[in-house]
Amino acid sequence: MFPGHESDFFRNRLTHSIEVYQIARSIACRLNISEETLENNFIDLDIIEFAGLAHDLGHPPFGHVGEYALDFCMKPYGGFEGNAQTLRILTKLEKKGMHEDTNEKVGLNLTYRTLASILKYDEPIPNKREVLDSLAKGYYMSELDLVNKIKENVTGQANFKASRGDNAFKTIECSIMDLADDIAYSTYDLEDAFKGNFLTPLNFLNPSDKVLEEMTKRLNKKASDKNYTRKEIKSGLREIFAEWCGGYFEKIVSQTKEENQGDSHELLYNVIGAGQEISENVARDGYSRNYITSTLVDQAINSVCFHYNDKIPALSSVSFSEERKFKVELLKNFVYVSIIESSLISVPSYRGYEIVRFIFNSLSNEERNKEGYKLLPIDYKNAYEEANEKEEKYRVICDFIAGMTDRYAIEFYGRLTSENPETIFKQV
Repeated sequence: MFPGHESDFFRNRLTHSIEVYQIARSIACRLNISEETLENNFIDLDIIEFAGLAHDLGHPPFGHVGEYALDFCMKPYGGFEGNAQTLRILTKLEKKGMHEDTNEKVGLNLTYRTLASILKYDEPIPNKREVLDSLAKGYYMSELDLVNKIKENVTGQANFKASRGDNAFKTIECSIMDLADDIAYSTYDLEDAFKGNFLTPLNFLNPSDKVLEEMTKRLNKKASDKNYTRKEIKSGLREIFAEWCGGYFEKIVSQTKEENQGDSHELLYNVIGAGQEISENVARDGYSRNYITSTLVDQAINSVCFHYNDKIPALSSVSFSEERKFKVELLKNFVYVSIIESSLISVPSYRGYEIVRFIFNSLSNEERNKEGYKLLPIDYKNAYEEANEKEEKYRVICDFIAGMTDRYAIEFYGRLTSENPETIFKQV
């Protein structure tokens, strides 16, 4: 959630991936024990761990901001999307080896079932899209034949056709990883927000009208069968607050009533002051933060429901119970609206977007003798020169930028501009 170069004590893409694989493995272990239909066909824990660790390999610097920036640059040339890039990394870009017969790059040379575990979206991204088109999730058209082979080998059906609507091809391992990603995102980002002094539990008790309005829009845009009201959302946030701090508040209210009998104003002030102190103490104390997130993760894991596909067991799926799904979405959207869309994060996000576009435009420079590609490292420079079509050349540039860390992107940008980056801790 926070810029990776800002602090060594916030989570980053690597630690997030580790947490996703741990949660995914816990879900799989629980299902392997509790589900009779899995008694002779256990969920493969190795593939589960791989899916958790690999699912974000394709994310570029600055996370989703960098993703939007690269997609903007690549819309006329096949687009960019983090999940699509993950598949490309695993099957082409990683320098594991070459195919013995065709001499083609094979990436990590993984099995089809393993590759299927990171295929979250069963949709090819169009080669050309309009400038104002939103981000398209799926896989690149260049991987279409590979994806068809994955489907055929996993399902045992040539020319597999989905029969369950959108995203119908999703293996059980991918489905578990997807839920684990939601759990990690909805809980650990919140812990970092507490740790960074950006939020306290008290923010859940009385969210602003603006936050409620934005959350209502986001939740109802995603929900297909439910129309949430602001009252339901507010009630849900307060229920979450009560789970964290309710016991403390009951105790303090009882004490202040005894101490301030007959003075309603003094009672109110004391309760408010004590409530703020309790909330801040819970947010600042490492043990309290850890207890909150551990409890949330445990509740989410134990709410996972298994749906067996008797025709193609590999395409069985998992989901949250309705109650837990609502709470997970509440947490995700509350943190997003309160922190990620705030000016605190918007400034470095804007900067990240501009950095990615600037680097892309510099490397693909068509104004200064078309030699921007000479700024590429030697292996990427060679790949660029070997590519025949403009789309292939730009994909090489895109691959290079997508593989950068936040820090390296800033350093690379600095070498081109001699600018020093700002910090999110400067107030706007």
